[in-house]
Amino acid sequence: MATTTAAPSLTFLRRKTAHGARRAVSRRRWSLAGTLEISLAPSLAQRHTLNFWPRIPYANREAMAEPMEEIIGLLRDPAAEIPEEALSSILGLATHPASPAFGPYPIQARFAAYSLADELRTPAAVEVP
Repeated sequence: MATTTAAPSLTFLRRKTAHGARRAVSRRRWSLAGTLEISLAPSLAQRHTLNFWPRIPYANREAMAEPMEEIIGLLRDPAAEIPEEALSSILGLATHPASPAFGPYPIQARFAAYSLADELRTPAAVEVP
């Protein structure tokens, strides 16, 4: 009985390089970006248990969509330097029920998301003695 070995397919190699590019940022940043995506579009949740999270109201999700997509891009960009405190504030905005994202006013949620995106976009201030 003859045994043949198949050559590696190009799709397998492509998938491997995409996985390597994904790990260019820390796991915490990558999973935080996924959390933001799920909070903006709850239909992206892969498990039914994730549908029981407190949801951001629809008007707030619409108001926050643009700045949150920018934050997601910055989180997944390996060239962007994001301090650890900023990751905590991003998570707080997206998941804490007392944040403006869960409040009754979409303008406040939009302002909070834009101010967070501005904070991430600007480099850290250099202290001069």
